[in-house]
Amino acid sequence: MFSCCCTETVEDSIQAIAVVSHNVLTSEPLDMEQFSTPFLRSEARRSQRPSMVFEAILRKEDPTAPFGWHVDTLHGKGIFISTVLQDASTVVSRYNLAAPQKHRIQEGDFLMAINGVSGSANDMAQELRVATSLLVTIHRPERLRATCRKQGESLGLDLKYSVSSKSLHVGSIREGGVAQRLLPDLRAGDRIVKVNGVRGTAVALLQLLTDQDELEVTWMRMPSFFSETGRG
Repeated sequence: MFSCCCTETVEDSIQAIAVVSHNVLTSEPLDMEQFSTPFLRSEARRSQRPSMVFEAILRKEDPTAPFGWHVDTLHGKGIFISTVLQDASTVVSRYNLAAPQKHRIQEGDFLMAINGVSGSANDMAQELRVATSLLVTIHRPERLRATCRKQGESLGLDLKYSVSSKSLHVGSIREGGVAQRLLPDLRAGDRIVKVNGVRGTAVALLQLLTDQDELEVTWMRMPSFFSETGRG
């Protein structure tokens, strides 16, 4: 199954949709010394970094100049920044050089509004295509972390990802699955960004979720007013 996503140039492109719904166990058991105690489930732990909202002004001298990020519109109501490129000539890099540390645009930030356009990722992407001066409202999500053991069952998550992404978008959480029972704080619309301490491509994260039986999952919580339904 395929759908469109927003790429660096904000042109439509094909992105893969992956569904975790099978019973695959790892052939090499996870070294559990990295965890303090054996577990079936744990309550989500929040990171030290709270969520925050700020505004940034981005200016393009040339309408065709790259912003210097990879983004996707999988959420539907906003734009997720999956990568910030390390290129000093790009719009985002120039902004970051002049901005205070806490207001620098980062991987994992979420674009909530662009020049007053909000509520539709496609409409916001169109504004990115045509505007040369942008007032961007950015949400920096909080991070949560929890552990669970699948014990050979299906994880029960429908996950989406774009080709360039380093995260997995939680599309829905299936009734009766491991995630619903043992990761109750995980919600549709969240972004899984790390599995068992490993960051990587969306494909690598998906492989870990599939192969490993014992999981420590870190995810980002999108703005509550953009939250999606999907449990059950």
